[in-house]
Amino acid sequence: MEWRGFQFWKEEFWSWRHPRRFRFRIWARVRWLKFRQWLREPKFRALRRHWPRPAIIILTAALVAWVVFTFFGNQSGGLLMKLDRLLSYETVKMNWREATQLLLVLVGLPIAFLLWLFRDIHTNAVLENQRKDVNLKEFQEIQMRAAGAMDEKLPASARETSQIAATHQLAGFLRGEYGVSFQRPAWELLRARLLASSERMGYRAILAQIEDWRRADPGERQSAKQLGGNVRKAAKQITQDNTGKSQRDAVRDEWRTIFSSRLPLPDTVFDGIALPPGALLATCDLSRCSFIGVHLWDAHLEGAELWGAHLEGSSLGNAHLEGASLRGAHLEGAFLGNAHLKCASLFAAHLEGANLFAAHLEGADLGRAHLEGADLRYAHLEGADLADPHLDDKTELDRAIFDDRTRFAFDWSGLTKDEKDRARAPWIERGLIHVNDRNANDPK
Repeated sequence: MEWRGFQFWKEEFWSWRHPRRFRFRIWARVRWLKFRQWLREPKFRALRRHWPRPAIIILTAALVAWVVFTFFGNQSGGLLMKLDRLLSYETVKMNWREATQLLLVLVGLPIAFLLWLFRDIHTNAVLENQRKDVNLKEFQEIQMRAAGAMDEKLPASARETSQIAATHQLAGFLRGEYGVSFQRPAWELLRARLLASSERMGYRAILAQIEDWRRADPGERQSAKQLGGNVRKAAKQITQDNTGKSQRDAVRDEWRTIFSSRLPLPDTVFDGIALPPGALLATCDLSRCSFIGVHLWDAHLEGAELWGAHLEGSSLGNAHLEGASLRGAHLEGAFLGNAHLKCASLFAAHLEGANLFAAHLEGADLGRAHLEGADLRYAHLEGADLADPHLDDKTELDRAIFDDRTRFAFDWSGLTKDEKDRARAPWIERGLIHVNDRNANDPK
């Protein structure tokens, strides 16, 4: 009964069927994840650097007081009796000077610690400003080497090694360790290098391959399912050169800083990156970003803006994309097995040859989506909008589930029961199971 109550609380009370509650549930989850990340990576680095000293002083004072009262307080009741007399009502009037001194000590110590803390922060800020000129010269040198602008007389291997080292040196500037004024320039440099290496290694050629397929005569071109397989194969066959790999490693190592919404992200090329499982990219504006061939397993992208983004051949297995906007996004050949896409917008998205096996698409908008050659077997389509999608004979829909809320036409609410049944019939013939008829079709 307890387990059933929990399931009801999670799957019914906070479910996608109640949009406002569901949005609050996703909002609360994202805030919790960001809070956990904040605990691991405190934003107030200045406080983190300075808190140990006053803390040690306070602990030392408490320890000394404990030792004094423990070892000397029992001798003829000396200290304890004086303290009792000092705090008693009759004596306070007579010993107001002692009470005032005690009060000043109790109030003054925290204030002194705060003043000490702020003074140290201010002093460090002054020192950082004094070091700014030195940091600027160092950044300019690193910037030139990271961009590959080096003496041509040097051997190619030496230039490559220097460029890789400079790319990793950018991490400190990107994190703001040399001042926040260097963060944006370091990021813009890394963005430019990611685009250049993506073109050099062949990731952008995948876009040309898809565009050629789209322009070809429908009767002569390969199927969408074959296209998806070729896109995945092409993304896996790309070998990252050492310089390009170092740039992607820098993104992987500094993903918390990059995706913390402090830096501009739209139109950035992240092709070929592999972020750690569970990476938090929720609510980020990733419009028109390129994630060709990326690995984002278990990634948190709740509420992310991915309008027009390129995710061809990407791996998004078990990723959380609840409430994300993927309108017009390119997911040809992408793997979205068991991905969480509840209430996501996939209107007019390109999912040709994509793998959506057992994906959770409850309440998702798939209107006019390109599902040619897509694998939607066992997908959850309860409450989804399936108005006028693009299908072909290779689209797999066996055992996918829908319910009475699932819409198969734009004017669904205005159709009669017979018209709705006729609209559902072609889908049922292709293997979709109505949730009310599931027991009859599924012996399990």
